[in-house]
Amino acid sequence: MAKLRYVQDVEKLKAAMEARASSGGLQNTVQTLRAFYETDPEIVAALLPKPLQPTAASKILIQFSYVEMRPTPDKVVVSAAMTVGVESTYKGKVGWYVLAMPMGGEFVVIGGRERFGEPKKLADVQFTKKGNHVHVTCTRNGVAFVELEGNIADSLGAKKFTENLFCYKGMPGIANGFGFDGDVFLTQLNWDRD
Repeated sequence: MAKLRYVQDVEKLKAAMEARASSGGLQNTVQTLRAFYETDPEIVAALLPKPLQPTAASKILIQFSYVEMRPTPDKVVVSAAMTVGVESTYKGKVGWYVLAMPMGGEFVVIGGRERFGEPKKLADVQFTKKGNHVHVTCTRNGVAFVELEGNIADSLGAKKFTENLFCYKGMPGIANGFGFDGDVFLTQLNWDRD
């Protein structure tokens, strides 16, 4: 009898998740370059879908990350990513409405997009550091549409904080190519930063 390969053994999955939790979770190394800028309030208002509301600052976030994930002690998975967000509020919580999340790698696109509604797309995200100089680019379909560079200055010290990201999760309509097949959910991701 044929066995469906994508069906996971629930007990093995529970054991793997418990082992990960008892070891302190994934041991990832992340290098990040973040840029914030203010824009016109009218632009922010046009970008935010309801029920999200703009903040007084009208801020945009562009973040590049180079991530080394260690799912096991002997395995390292590398990925580079970019996030573009608009500062917004929902029920009193300030967070970033995520407009785009270009990613370098299909495995990181699928999980976040289908589980959390993150607007991930495949892209070539380059993150290079030479001495104190950092240069990052994001290219999709042959077009480099974001590029940032700068020099690392003095440390601001360690910080711990929680950052909220807002995304929409929905399945596009199959019947006519418009609308959705069912409800669209507003998701809130709480990222603990250290």
